Amino acid sequence: MPERLDRVQIATTRQTPGPVQISWAARDQLLARLRGTAAGDAVVEKFQGSGASSAVTLTLEEKRHVDVVLDAWLVEVDVDGLPDGIFALRNAILDDLHDAST
Repeated sequence: MPERLDRVQIATTRQTPGPVQISWAARDQLLARLRGTAAGDAVVEKFQGSGASSAVTLTLEEKRHVDVVLDAWLVEVDVDGLPDGIFALRNAILDDLHDAST
């Protein structure tokens, strides 16, 4: 698989450090956890619809939902058990949610 297809970018509201990148394997694991959840199907569609060169853009509500899923995942496996990029994604989403509440 070419390098550009091995990673997925997720847009955040902060310009620095820019979009968060997760591995394709981490994307697949995240989507498996989102499928069948209350708001997860819309998020799954966005991930599946994004190309290798465009970042996935989530609404504030979608970020809230992803945050809940990521927090549960973190509790389940601890930081060391998370796939590549997932902890950074969680932190970036928390930053976005914090910024939106101020």
